[in-house]
Amino acid sequence: MLNIITHHQAPKEKMLSGNPDEAVSFVSKFNVGLPNHIFTIDPKTNKILAKTFEHHENEKLRQYIFDGMGILNFYFLPNRPTDGFKNKKPKKSDIQYATHLYVDVDDPSPETLNKIQSHSPPPSIVIFSGGGYQAFWALNTPCSNFMQIESTNKSIAVRLDGDHCHNVDRIMRIPGTINMPNAKKQASGRIPTLAYEVK
Repeated sequence: MLNIITHHQAPKEKMLSGNPDEAVSFVSKFNVGLPNHIFTIDPKTNKILAKTFEHHENEKLRQYIFDGMGILNFYFLPNRPTDGFKNKKPKKSDIQYATHLYVDVDDPSPETLNKIQSHSPPPSIVIFSGGGYQAFWALNTPCSNFMQIESTNKSIAVRLDGDHCHNVDRIMRIPGTINMPNAKKQASGRIPTLAYEVK
């Protein structure tokens, strides 16, 4: 059985305004003393760019996010990559061990948030991604049994009506950045929306 850290607070509303400081603070707490691996996707071309910032380069990272805010979509890597990994999108072979379980639910309704918050055990972190919710369960002990991790992620997704996002090399939305919909999503009525951590 996986040993999960649980911590969560009730949500509060946020206004649409990019916040690079919030973004940097969030990714840094996932990677204390370690590099921050940041990924951008251009909504016009779907091109993915990967960039690694050392743990002491937070100001450089903040400026990078500020410069791309409202233009690009920003993502981070929840799990721990192998030593020396940098400046590329991860494959499963690039992951050293998992530090979190997670789910991505593409439904922004209050009912979905309530369902996520009511999950047992409750998630450690919940992000409003701009199109739904992403929830994370921090593991007390890092785990390299990827079959177990991905199987558990799948089970959580079934319970919460989540998307097919169980893989350990998955990248996830950074709160404090703006979710910029591509043309297909714009055609369905999606508009730029702030992603934020639910507090």
